[in-house]
Amino acid sequence: MLSAPVLGPWQGLDLLSAEEIPDTPIDPSPLSRDPDVGTAYAADPLVWHGGLKRQTLESVERALDAVSFGEPLGDLPTLWLHGDNDRLVPIADTRAGTDRIRGTEFTERVYPGARHEVFNETNRDEVLADVVAFVHRSLKL
Repeated sequence: MLSAPVLGPWQGLDLLSAEEIPDTPIDPSPLSRDPDVGTAYAADPLVWHGGLKRQTLESVERALDAVSFGEPLGDLPTLWLHGDNDRLVPIADTRAGTDRIRGTEFTERVYPGARHEVFNETNRDEVLADVVAFVHRSLKL
């Protein structure tokens, strides 16, 4: 299962060209249409509230290269979930990545108006129902 994954080109990697990466934390408002999700994120002591680190971005870049130039998923059942209003990981960029790895058992669900955290969206019941249905189909239950 892939939930709004960073695949394909990602604008966050543009920071690697800067001599110093700004210490700007992620704005929680684009996470979900439910404002309580952003509030909970901002208050969560287990969430990193600082800016992106160079070592993290370099690791993401290496991982993206490995996925992009690796083998496709073949017959592995895969469910890709994404909101069409995701401003953190734009759907067009992710689609470019999923198109490279897409296998024969690839299912996608794009949720109109949803943002980045589809499991914490206003239509979370629909998202979870899609996941359960996918698991049942994949396991032939």
